Order: sequence, then C-alpha cells, then structure tokens
Amino acid sequence: MKKFLPCIILFTIVFLSRLPFLDSGFGSDPDAWRVVSVASKISLHHQYFASRLPGYPVQEILYSFIPPNPIFFNGITAFLISLSTFFFALILQRLHIKNYFLASLAFAFTPIIYINSITAMDYVWALAFILASIYCLFHNRILFSAVLLGIATGCRSTSILMLIPLGIILYNIENKKLSKVIQFWSITSIVGFLCFVPVIKKYGIKFFAVHYSTNLPILQIFSMISLEIWGVLGVIGFLCVFFSIRKNTISYSLWNTISLCVIVVYSLLFLLLPYEAGYLIPIVPFVIIVIQYFVRPKFFILFCYFLILSSFIINISVVDRPWHVQPSKLSVLFTMNSRKFVVDIYGPIICSYLQRKQEISFTKNILLTGKKLEQPSVVVVGVWMPKVVFFAGKVLPEDTEPYFSFEDGITTYIDVLDAENLSFYKNKGYKIFYLQSQERYNYNVTGVQLKENGGGMLVIE
Repeated sequence: MKKFLPCIILFTIVFLSRLPFLDSGFGSDPDAWRVVSVASKISLHHQYFASRLPGYPVQEILYSFIPPNPIFFNGITAFLISLSTFFFALILQRLHIKNYFLASLAFAFTPIIYINSITAMDYVWALAFILASIYCLFHNRILFSAVLLGIATGCRSTSILMLIPLGIILYNIENKKLSKVIQFWSITSIVGFLCFVPVIKKYGIKFFAVHYSTNLPILQIFSMISLEIWGVLGVIGFLCVFFSIRKNTISYSLWNTISLCVIVVYSLLFLLLPYEAGYLIPIVPFVIIVIQYFVRPKFFILFCYFLILSSFIINISVVDRPWHVQPSKLSVLFTMNSRKFVVDIYGPIICSYLQRKQEISFTKNILLTGKKLEQPSVVVVGVWMPKVVFFAGKVLPEDTEPYFSFEDGITTYIDVLDAENLSFYKNKGYKIFYLQSQERYNYNVTGVQLKENGGGMLVIE
C-alpha cells in the first residue's frame, strides 16, 4: 500500500486539475466533434459508424452509452489521463527512478497531454491502456498486458506499434524466450482485430485505406514538434538539458533502449503523416525516461519544473482570425509570413480553454448569421462542419460521403463545394458564401476556387 499512496495522490492531483476546463466544448479539433456526432448515431441506430476511418471503435462505442455532454465526455478522458499518470508513476517506481513523483507530474502537465486530456479525442485513451499494459508486463501478467494493448489498438490503431518495444521488454523478462513474445503478439493482435470487427463489418476490408493531405509548411511542422508538444518553457527546459548532457552521465540501460525505440517509431510515423502534434503523444512519457537517464538529477528536476510550468506560463499563437482569442494586456504582438502572432503571459492550457470558448461562440454566430440571409444561399463551412452540425441539432451522415450538407431555413451549409455542386447551386440561383480561410481549404480538397466563381466571404456578426 505504501508504494500506491503517492500514485493515488498523483491521480487525485491530476484529475482535480482537469475539472475547471471540462465545460469548454469537446475540443478545438473537429474530429472530437465528429466522435460526439457518431456516438449519438450509434446510440440511435444500435449499429456501428466511424467518426472517421480507419475507425476508433472502443472510444466511439463506449461514448454511445453516454449523453453527449462535454462534462461527461471530457470527464472520461480526464479520468484516463489520471489513470495514465498513476501507472506511469508505478512504472517509474519499478525502474527505481528517484524523482518519480515529480517526473509523473511533468508528464501529466506537459501542454500536449494537458490540452488533450480535456477533450473527446482518442490520444489519451490509447495512452492509458498502453501504460497499463506495460505495468502488467512488469508483473508478468502477460495475458492482461496483451489484452490491454489490444484495447489500446481499438482506441487508436497506431498503438499496435507498441508490439515492438513491449516485445523487447518481454524477451528480456522471460529469459529470451521467443515463444512468450509470439504468444504476446498473437493475443494482442487477436484482441485488436476483435475491436475492429464492427469497422470491418460496416466498411469492409478497405477501411484502412485512408488518405491524408499533409502539404504543411516546414515552420508549422517544427512548431508541432516543439511548442505544441512541450510549450515555450518546455522547449527552454530541453535546451537546458541539451547543454547539461555529459558522456559520463549517459546510461545505456534496457529501458533507455526501449524508450528510444518508442521515440524513433512514433517520430517516423509522424514524419510520414505530419498532420497533428497529438500523433506524438505516445513518446512523451518515454522522452521523460530518456532524459532522466541522460542528465544529472539536478538538471532532470529543473527540466520537470519547466514542463509543469509550461502549461500555465507563456504561449505563442496566431491571433488574426475572428475565432482567435484576443491577447492579454501582458502580451507582445509580431508578424511573420503575413500572419499575426502573439507571445502571451498566459500558458497553453489557459489559451486553449479561452480559444475553445471563442470557437463555440463563433460557431453559434455562423448559424445566427445564416438565419439573417435574405435569399437562398449555400455556405461552405469546411472544417467547421462538425461543430456547426452539433449546434444546429443535426447529425453527420450515416455513411461516409464525399460531401455533406444540411438546410437551415433558406440557408444550406456544406463542407466543400466541388464543380458539380457549385454549378447545381448557381443554376438554382443560390448565393455562394464561404467562411474565412475555408476558400483555400475548399480549393485544396476539390480544386475549385470559390472567389473566382462568384463566391464571397460570409461576415460573421
């Protein structure tokens, strides 16, 4: 019981730290709102639908039993990050890491972890089961460990990549018995497959053939792997760590190797699809472990404090869109590549919370503005569609469709307009509108330039 008490305290601290932020919608990511919509649809029709392919069946199905309320949806994610911190602390205890309590707090308060632990996204769900799987593996509960990793795969398919590092752990724990590793891999694969049976039944074997458009600027990708994950103070902490590394402090232990393996595997995956900073969430606990091995204790403690504070102090963000949060009085504005940025004293978690509130207000104003249009119109909302659908009291289509639209009075809302639909609405005499920045999105998806085809930006009141 003595070893569990600090971990229980950590669980409590982390969970309580999430409670003030649970009411700000389901997250900034449109995919979080897709999950909400599809959960309601599963509940209504009693059959599986994917929020987006390749599917996230464990989360989507479990959410279908819960009322679509941010407190409930985000609360489950907050519970799971608290559970993740609990298991991470136990893992660090087993590794005989002296500063395990502080390291666990640093993990829980890393900006990318904090922000995604109060949303309806799946990242934290998968991470919780991964860390629980590692803990069980340490205690020779091979069956439980394999089942938990299979469930993690059902939360997020990329969790299956943890078969490699966990296989290495098991190989060393079981006196290099390859049969145990094969058994572990087999059970995990079977459980993961069973989780995806509803997806395969609904969409067929082609469900995994998902295509992403990742034409992102290098500067934006660099921002993802630095500021979005670690925050400004976290990046400063990394610089301190880098300049404090000495050869005689580096320890090439098994866990050092395992951690580096996880970091390399998920970093390569991110480089293939540099779409969301959240894709790198699985590396966060392992980066902390590696740094603990590479630097002296006093520098590791300093790094942990920087990470903990990074969620609350100093944030760099864009502020030139109507849904962006206005900077505080203690901020500095600057321009880069024709975009306006702000360095604010408020940290990422505060800015994210205010941003989500602002996005909700903006979405509601889209619908209010649409009601005031005096002639039949079609509004291209692009990535705002999941949020617009939610506040309009609608649901996304039962099956995946290339384009989705719904009517609200004389106004039709559509995600994107291709050449065929553009011609259809123009022939019916509809006026064409698009939300700010969604003209470019429409062009990237369909190749149609709305402004050149008579479209105009809808000014949101």
